[in-house]
Amino acid sequence: MIRWNFTGSKTIASHLAVIILLITLLILIPKALKPQGEDKLPLKQAAFWIKENKKKPAPMVMSNEPLVGYYAGGRNRLIPALSYPDFVNYINTEQIDYLVFSERDINNGKKFLSLLQPENFKRVDFENKRALIYEVSRKGEWPVNKPG
Repeated sequence: MIRWNFTGSKTIASHLAVIILLITLLILIPKALKPQGEDKLPLKQAAFWIKENKKKPAPMVMSNEPLVGYYAGGRNRLIPALSYPDFVNYINTEQIDYLVFSERDINNGKKFLSLLQPENFKRVDFENKRALIYEVSRKGEWPVNKPG
């Protein structure tokens, strides 16, 4: 009868388990230590800017983060995936006052942002570059400088 010697195998298995545990911890620790909500801070700052500068008591804000409308003291609508003409029509129908784009929206929607026409959307001078605020124009609210 043949007898197997498993003492070496047990040692290898225990070392392998420790190595797998260490690798797992090294992958998960940076994610666990990352401050939560750090990416939402620019949006919260944008909302506070709107709250301080709004032209009506409860503005309608369009952002992919509902917290923007809440902190701005108004209501929020999510940004729909529409063509530009349908987007402008939706904004007018829903009486949107402000557009707020997060850093993720900016990075994923560069082509879309370049379509925002100055006669419809006025970019607000906002100190945080990780969020963009656009004020929606109602007919004749501000003059448009046309190249002559």
